[in-house]
Amino acid sequence: MKTTDSLRNSPIWDLRRFDRARRQAAAEMMRDLPLQDPAQHVLMMCIHRVCQSGALPSQRELAKMTQRSPATVTASLQVLERQGLIRRTPDETDQRINRVELTGDGEDLARECCRRIEALDVRMIDGLSPEEQEILSRLFGKMTRNLAAYTGEDKEGDAID
Repeated sequence: MKTTDSLRNSPIWDLRRFDRARRQAAAEMMRDLPLQDPAQHVLMMCIHRVCQSGALPSQRELAKMTQRSPATVTASLQVLERQGLIRRTPDETDQRINRVELTGDGEDLARECCRRIEALDVRMIDGLSPEEQEILSRLFGKMTRNLAAYTGEDKEGDAID
């Protein structure tokens, strides 16, 4: 196992610094939107993505997608519902399950969140050649598979934020 000093001189430290910078940039990019924290932006984009496929996500599915506890997702959804951005309705076949959908205002806001994140993605790779982007993708893929093997996940999943 590497010591903290040797990690500071490794690509892992650079990756951590990059992740912090990306999160800070995303928070800054979303600062003027009427949401309280980045978790709500992520929820809105997840709901939008699932609804685009013609389905309505359940609260449990959203918790799994965002890797947050069901209680945390419920609290965030309550805030979004009070703001008129989402609606929760009981599932037609199982009343214990709440399905979540965006309202018109919620759809507009979710689209804007997605647009801003896509712009941030473009900015992040600005100046990287196609070859550098390919190398980076390959390396991130290997690292993701290493972590998936460690956690027992058999698929890479979808990036949501």
